[in-house]
Amino acid sequence: MIERDRTPATARDGEDAAGGSDSQNPPKLAVGGDDEGDDEGEGEDYVYVGDDWNDVGPSLIPSIVTACLGAFLFGYHSAVINAPLADIAEDLGFGGDNFAKGAVVSIMVVGGFAGGLGIGPFADKEGRRAALVATTIPLALGTLVCGGADSLWTMMLGRFITGAGVGASTQIVPVYLSEVSPPGLRGTVNGIRRMGYVVGSAAAAVAKSVVRPEPGWWRPLFYFAAIPAVAQAAGALSGVAVESPVWLLGPEGCAMESRRSLAKLLGIRGRAAVRWQEAVAGSGSEAAVNTWGALFTEQRNRYPMIIGAGVCLLAGLSGSNTVIYYASSVLKEAGVDDPGLLTLVVGLPNVVGGVIALLCTDKYGRRPLLLWSFGGMAVCLAAFSTAASFEPLRTTTLVAIPLYTFFFSMGAGPVPWLLYSEVFPTRIRARATAVVTAINYVCNTIVGASFLPLIGAFGLKGTYAMYAVLCAIGYVFVDQLVFETKGLALQDIEGVMLAKEAQWSGVPLPPAGGAAGGEDTAGEAGDENEGEALGSGFWWTDVGEKMERVIDEVRRSIDELGVAEVEEEEAAASVEERDEASDDGDSSERRFK
Repeated sequence: MIERDRTPATARDGEDAAGGSDSQNPPKLAVGGDDEGDDEGEGEDYVYVGDDWNDVGPSLIPSIVTACLGAFLFGYHSAVINAPLADIAEDLGFGGDNFAKGAVVSIMVVGGFAGGLGIGPFADKEGRRAALVATTIPLALGTLVCGGADSLWTMMLGRFITGAGVGASTQIVPVYLSEVSPPGLRGTVNGIRRMGYVVGSAAAAVAKSVVRPEPGWWRPLFYFAAIPAVAQAAGALSGVAVESPVWLLGPEGCAMESRRSLAKLLGIRGRAAVRWQEAVAGSGSEAAVNTWGALFTEQRNRYPMIIGAGVCLLAGLSGSNTVIYYASSVLKEAGVDDPGLLTLVVGLPNVVGGVIALLCTDKYGRRPLLLWSFGGMAVCLAAFSTAASFEPLRTTTLVAIPLYTFFFSMGAGPVPWLLYSEVFPTRIRARATAVVTAINYVCNTIVGASFLPLIGAFGLKGTYAMYAVLCAIGYVFVDQLVFETKGLALQDIEGVMLAKEAQWSGVPLPPAGGAAGGEDTAGEAGDENEGEALGSGFWWTDVGEKMERVIDEVRRSIDELGVAEVEEEEAAASVEERDEASDDGDSSERRFK
């Protein structure tokens, strides 16, 4: 286990007090510039965090590379089974059983569901870096079991264990990267993570071409995957990957160690580091929720959960896996049999879209990429559905499928994982991301299992029309509910979430931790109790009570507006009287002279 100083972060060592900042008015984080002036003791209200790679600390890039090995393994294990599946089935004695072949492929999704849910509480308790190490255990063990499998059941066991590691990695890697990255580079870092997945898929293809096709040739393909798993564990255990400074501010962490992480990752030191901690703590570095039900029953969690689960559900049901899993079948039906053309039609747009996401997420924002992605996928699927009624289908297919793949890989593929790690507050981030990871795996299972039956029932036209409608719903959902997080610090995003929830319910919610945006709410017991009351029970059970409160707030606002107007009229009258008196005095003075 990773060793660390267990001094409670809530004590904040006495150095926090030495920072000289008012805890009721915590400083804010600003993107860009540098913090050189902060160490001078100027007492500014902002801590500047660099927004390009020249401003970061020495450990940021090694930490990113170590974490992204998990994304590499996700891509590798997703692709490695495809080509050797027939030979694996022959060698292990289930060559004529198509159901068994499907089970070997899909059992990894079941393991991913379990691993994604299980890693969340562990990451909250033991830390993000320890969670990275924990994911490598099933990744390494599962790949060794697969490589040494001597029966169908042994292979399925290995694939399930591997899936558990992949699911856990899929959940914790975006969380870790969001907490260690500067606000201005989070999108780029997420693009690097996505490219890790693409490179892993390509590595599986390269490995298949290098290994000679002889009996048991597929076993080294699995053994190879143990190398990056061990490398990731070594990087996390040795300190190459630095612990999240955000997690270290929580009850399980240590304030002093958090400042060390800040210096290594973001280059923030001294008084500026203390103010960074105050900015993060000011947004509410509370203990992580310890029940799954709190994600849904506490009102302040409602808006982020709706955004996270909604985007995940709509991206997962957009039909992307049907293109990846069944592209060869669809292209053959359209008259395309060339394997090289298949790779060009599906693989190249996936890479190009990933590069676009890498370059544009921080520059243009998350919302534009998601809107272009869902809108573009809807148009492509609608065009494909329409063309399915006519002949020849070949030309439309060769245009619609690569365009669809491109639009997915530039937005709905990578951006949701970044959004999950941003919109969920620290207290629920690990568990909430575990929930949406599980939703993602469920959606993948539903889409993969239902595609061929849907084709049989409704044909290509009806099936792709349904997916087009779901993509159009995704566009509307993003347009109406998802706000831009580009360049915002995680605590600023949490403040926006609280404001959105208050706007929805009509009742102001006390911010987590008692302060946000420089306003002291810790002493307002009435508001705090009101927030606790709102946090109990499901949100749809107290609609009537909320409406009464909204009406009272409107009436109070109208009364206050009337009083304000009267006060303004009295103030204006007073000014006029003084002006008249001044004019009279001037006239008297002139007459005296």
